[in-house]
Amino acid sequence: MQPLTQPDIPGDDIAVVEDDVGGQPASRPVHARWKILVVDDDPEVHAVTRFVLGNTELLGRPLDLLEARSSREAQTELLHHSDIAVILLDVVMEEHDSGLKFARWVREAGLEDVRIILRTGQPGYAPELDVIRDYDINDYRAKSELTQTRLITSMTAALRSYQQIETIERSRRGLEMIISSCSQLFQKRELASFSHGVLLQIASLCGIDGDGMICSSTDRAAAADPHVVSGVGSLATFIGSRLSDLPDSSRIKSATLDALIRNVSSTEGPLVLSVNTPPDRRYVASLDHGEPLDAMDSALLRVFAANIAVGFENVGLIERLDRLAYWDETADLPNRHRLLKDMVDHGVGGQYVALIRVTSHSDTVVAFGQTMATGLLRDIAGWLREARGGGDVYRYAEDVLGVIITPGTQQEARLAELEQHEFQVVGQMMRAHFAIGRAPLVYQGDAALTCDQAYAAMSLAGANGREDIVEFDGAIIRDARNRIELSAALRNALDDGVVDIVFQPLVEMTTGKCKGYEALARWSRNGKAVSPGEFIPLAEQVGLSLKIFELGVRRASQWHAKLTASGRDGYVSVNLAACDLDREDLVPHVVNLLGRTQMPPASLQIEITEQSLIRDFTVSERNLRALKNLGCRIAIDDFGTGYSSLSYIGRLPVDVLKLDRQFVTDIIDNKSSQAIVSLTVGLANRLKLEVLAEGVETAEQQAALEAIGIRNAQGYLFARPMAPEQLETWLGATRS
Repeated sequence: MQPLTQPDIPGDDIAVVEDDVGGQPASRPVHARWKILVVDDDPEVHAVTRFVLGNTELLGRPLDLLEARSSREAQTELLHHSDIAVILLDVVMEEHDSGLKFARWVREAGLEDVRIILRTGQPGYAPELDVIRDYDINDYRAKSELTQTRLITSMTAALRSYQQIETIERSRRGLEMIISSCSQLFQKRELASFSHGVLLQIASLCGIDGDGMICSSTDRAAAADPHVVSGVGSLATFIGSRLSDLPDSSRIKSATLDALIRNVSSTEGPLVLSVNTPPDRRYVASLDHGEPLDAMDSALLRVFAANIAVGFENVGLIERLDRLAYWDETADLPNRHRLLKDMVDHGVGGQYVALIRVTSHSDTVVAFGQTMATGLLRDIAGWLREARGGGDVYRYAEDVLGVIITPGTQQEARLAELEQHEFQVVGQMMRAHFAIGRAPLVYQGDAALTCDQAYAAMSLAGANGREDIVEFDGAIIRDARNRIELSAALRNALDDGVVDIVFQPLVEMTTGKCKGYEALARWSRNGKAVSPGEFIPLAEQVGLSLKIFELGVRRASQWHAKLTASGRDGYVSVNLAACDLDREDLVPHVVNLLGRTQMPPASLQIEITEQSLIRDFTVSERNLRALKNLGCRIAIDDFGTGYSSLSYIGRLPVDVLKLDRQFVTDIIDNKSSQAIVSLTVGLANRLKLEVLAEGVETAEQQAALEAIGIRNAQGYLFARPMAPEQLETWLGATRS
């Protein structure tokens, strides 16, 4: 074999030998090019490499040769071209090991796919075997050995390896995308949002950017006119329309109809994916794209289709369950459960709930039948619903409609006009008779209680023979009066200093050392103790809870001063009500309180409950961070009984989790409690939080808690809540 005519290359030589194993003819259709980076400090080497590989096709694709004359230039090329398949790398350039350093940089930069072929003009210099292994080097050759055959053979092997790695990686990424997208999609409960998500995920999975839609029909009516449940691009305007509404020129329209009728999928022309769900529902997702999908995308699409079929079925089940739970099929109206849900989800302060009994309903049933009577209810609901500013109307009970009224709207005016309005029954116009009760809707209040109040008012109207609108009073008035009386007494007790503060030690169980104290409010009325479980919630309802907090901090500062004077240390924990945690003026109020009482912030622990966090988490988080920045400690009381997300706990500046006493009570015999406590301790350890057990009453409970890893506790086993004078005596006796 004779060398091809090339200029002499001093120093590093590359001999190119002609043989009959050449590349594919360049006249074949050009596909995506293989990008090859040639790294060498000798211009002649680049010239020879271009001569040998410039017009060569390997594995059916032409080559695109990129050139670099130093490792720095090579780094720049890699940063600009993320799809380089093979690097032909000179070992000796600026330094004797520049190529090896560059190979190490490539792998450490996370470029695992690109293949590396080392070349050197110094046959006696070879890298260590561990370099070949650690840097994943495909081949090592002396330049003098690289005949045309050997160079092309090495390149082919490297490209085939790169292609296999890319195929595996693409498959992995596709499967990860399927898992991730299905996880996100399955959180959607409505067909429209789920379908829209499916379209977006298919487009992302297959790299399609164009118009698309999802149509739905039943197997029994596949050839009938299906409807569009979701659309993207220009087809988004057809959501809710029939497939026949699309222009006849649309490629997607005919492909979708064909798929619905024949139950087939296709990746040529418009991408069409047919999905069947029990019992007989069929969905077809169609997206317009230019070229047919390759085998890999088609395979991934089949996997995705198998997963979303379950999703479509689940969404259908959820919608049917929602329909059963929230809809009165007889009257074709939302029912009582929907009213309660909408009150919670959409009700705002200032609105009220009106319950409307059609007192003539039973007479209508007797005279005209159940169907006509139900139709009358539906007509009444429709007349109220179509009023300006009005919301939905609900069938609350057999003969009762419910509505959330916004004052000042036409719907409110129509409520007062019901008695005068005529409705058609069996071809004749007639008036119905009503008893209406209303109760104010409290924002984030108890929806069921509000409805009970409105029902009581409605019942009062019916009992008195009055068919007008009656405000809530009813039997609940007595309880309301009792609460008002008790809250007034509590307000006076706070003003007169009758409410007292006692302290319960917080101890380290293994040593018995007292680490801190919880300030607890106590109140006696007419010589009888009022349960904290009664007056503390009442204080929150009537706006007195902050006064109790202030009292706790004042007494805590006095107790802390005594501790300091006697040479003892320890913090004092004071409870902050949920309704006060999200006050906009809380932090300035606490700053002022600490200044007035001279209470060191580091010695004050503020306790909140988990329920506090679900009122207004944004404001609560901001206030807690501000309090923490003042130097106060933060504890979450009754942990494990509320509804806060564990992710919220990780975001909040919390120091202590106070385990609810119910878990302590059950710790001996209840394995679930044991597991929850163990998980809580593990969570606290990872977040570097302290755990304190509340309500420890027996040595067995103490031993069980210590075995799980809890060190701190409070409870009758160690000490009851005590007045300061008793507490001083206790501390002297225990030498804490």
